[in-house]
Amino acid sequence: MKYFFSAVFLILIFMAQSCNKSEQEPKFYSADNPGVWKDHKATHTAQITLNGEDDERQIHVSVPLTPNPGHYIEAILLTDEQHRELAKKLLSRSDAPAADLPVPRGKYSKFYVVIKCNLHDMWEVEVKP
Repeated sequence: MKYFFSAVFLILIFMAQSCNKSEQEPKFYSADNPGVWKDHKATHTAQITLNGEDDERQIHVSVPLTPNPGHYIEAILLTDEQHRELAKKLLSRSDAPAADLPVPRGKYSKFYVVIKCNLHDMWEVEVKP
């Protein structure tokens, strides 16, 4: 019986360590924090341009990735500071990885552009209006 409790204790320690490892991985990768995808940051960092004035502002997003059926951008999103979705464009395998998204009116101190790659997770770029 004492071996049973020792085994359970070791399993609980292993599970706790596993949970801590997953918390260290970022939810969103970036040029500054590419994590395990450091070799892909040049092709997964969105290029951002703000266009227009006040009520008609748009954000143009392009990603320097040449898509192919096995590697492409699935979605481009604009989120607020808490990563709540404000606008998005879903892409197919053959779409160019670009989008023009409306910048919502409001008192936002910053936005995030998030891209979702089918192979290399989600990447974000901070945008200050």
